[in-house]
Amino acid sequence: MRALAAICAAVVVLAACSSNGMPVDEYAAAVEGEATDYADEVSGLFEQNVGDLNTAVSRMQDEIEGEALATAALAETARLASMLFAGISDASDRYMTDLDALDAPSSLEVEHRAYLDALAASREGTDALLSDLAAATTFDDIDRAIGSSGFSDAQPRVDAACKNLQQAIQAQGPSVDLRCIRAG
Repeated sequence: MRALAAICAAVVVLAACSSNGMPVDEYAAAVEGEATDYADEVSGLFEQNVGDLNTAVSRMQDEIEGEALATAALAETARLASMLFAGISDASDRYMTDLDALDAPSSLEVEHRAYLDALAASREGTDALLSDLAAATTFDDIDRAIGSSGFSDAQPRVDAACKNLQQAIQAQGPSVDLRCIRAG
């Protein structure tokens, strides 16, 4: 009788310790909230960057001429691009931490993990991008740094993994918008 009681107690403990993850509805709401916050933050960073660049160029055009204007504009563009991608990196770090903290339902764990892995690949590409922007001596260097970065290269993977997660969630009932297509 004691053996049966011990086995029953062990089963209860194991069941309590094992996790099937959050309920799908709760997970869907949580991941959608995190995705919205992240997308809004990145969008705000882009808008701020464009505004700052327009202001800087206007100011420089009033104060500087010729080759000095081109040199100053190049330096300011590289500086602001570096600030933008550093901000995106910080936002990505927080987003990945928040997503990783979610206990994804077991039925969505594969898609959840694939999305996190894609985000991590994108994030890893920003360190070299920031270095390349700091070394840029022409506008073509800036374009090349951004266009050929690991960050940019990873964006299709991020978008595909996001869409896969969104579709997997929706296949289980909840409608979500993970804002999968992002500028970058």
